[in-house]
Amino acid sequence: MARLSGKFGYIPPSRAWLTYKNEKQIKRFSMPVRGTHSECYQQLSQDLEVVPADGLDLALIVEGAFSEKQEWQKIRQENLSWNKGGVRMPLSFLISNIQGREGVLIEKEYQGEEIRKQMSIPDITPQWKEDEGVYSFTNRIWVPGYYISEPISEEDRLTRAVLTRQGAKIIARTAKDNSLLFYRWIPVVRKGQTLQRVGLLLECSVRLNVIFCYSGNRGSSAFGVQKETGEAGF
Repeated sequence: MARLSGKFGYIPPSRAWLTYKNEKQIKRFSMPVRGTHSECYQQLSQDLEVVPADGLDLALIVEGAFSEKQEWQKIRQENLSWNKGGVRMPLSFLISNIQGREGVLIEKEYQGEEIRKQMSIPDITPQWKEDEGVYSFTNRIWVPGYYISEPISEEDRLTRAVLTRQGAKIIARTAKDNSLLFYRWIPVVRKGQTLQRVGLLLECSVRLNVIFCYSGNRGSSAFGVQKETGEAGF
């Protein structure tokens, strides 16, 4: 039974961590929770030891899943694979095909609100910071342009905005090392319309996918990262 701590959270009485280690850092990821986007992140938000894995941390989970360590191979088979629903991102996306305002709005979404929360295309003011054509302000990122489903590289601007530059590089290398096609799947949006979606990382057949999708699949998983080792975000 979980140990209660405060009014709104808990700490599991004992837990196993998935450990990622390289020459620069050690990270500890919680075992995955499974459910819809809302269910996963509402559960993780109550865990006082972790924050949702995001940005670079998601890329490290994918890299770990393709490692030779037995504990991580299980993650590839039971969480990352297409028939197990893939790995969730704690992000909401608004995909716009409105003339003159084409782009993707990314919002960090740690509480499981996603589709119930109405998103809108931002007005880019001087408060927004621009970096290589990508704009950011507080917990929001605006990536201009209309995106389609296609093979991508580590230079893909949208994927770098989601996973960080280093994260996109790690997943591109992982795909190449395992003879997989690094691929972005994004729904077609009719002209003059927008779509709200959430995201997944998923291995399917010969592809390693970054997917912008619906939230309802209860088979998909989400991970937490131990707070003192967690990424700050994008």
